[in-house]
Amino acid sequence: MKTVPPNSIVRNPNRTLGMWILMGYGVYFVVILGFAMLSFISSLISLTYRPSFMMSDPLRSNVLTVAMLIAMAVVIGWSVGFLQKLVIEQRLGWGAEGWVFGSVVGAILGLLGLIAFVMLFPRFTAQNGPAYLMPLFITPVAMCQWRVLRRAVNQAHLWVLANIAAGLSYALIPVVFASEPLLIVLLAPLAQSALTGMMLIWLFERYRIHNRPAVAPVVSRAKHAPSVWDEAI
Repeated sequence: MKTVPPNSIVRNPNRTLGMWILMGYGVYFVVILGFAMLSFISSLISLTYRPSFMMSDPLRSNVLTVAMLIAMAVVIGWSVGFLQKLVIEQRLGWGAEGWVFGSVVGAILGLLGLIAFVMLFPRFTAQNGPAYLMPLFITPVAMCQWRVLRRAVNQAHLWVLANIAAGLSYALIPVVFASEPLLIVLLAPLAQSALTGMMLIWLFERYRIHNRPAVAPVVSRAKHAPSVWDEAI
């Protein structure tokens, strides 16, 4: 394998980055819809079975809550993976096989990590708000995506670092613009998508792996003295 020279892979990087940012807003839109649907289903279950099913056994209620959270993680992971894969295929020319599955697995792991963090540090979570949990959630997602991305680019570990930085930027924007909720909604996805998009484009421009086709072995011919047949030919 060899690394492709710079500027030989990504056509029109600015347009690619713009599509990646639009994809980021699309992820949030799909996640909001998914969260609304799951909340509606959870409310229906609670209202229907609360007298005989929910209140009689708190364990069942906890199991239902965890199941709904995992379902939400699956929705988030699928949304992130599917929309990112579309941009990667169309703009970077890479199939990204396993990207969606890795995103779903990473989202589930990230959710489990968040649950553990909230249980261990409830006071910190209550004081600092949920935005600070984004870096904790996005890191397992990026690590699972890294296992797929390293087949396409060298230095793929930088993708994980970029996602951590993007998660931190997402966490800091609500602090900086605490009195401007509209700016938070606009800037948080923008910052996160811009950072990850620029890193992905840079990796494909600089470190794309090119699989060289197999070359048929060359059979060397030993030098020999010319014969009568050679002269005849």
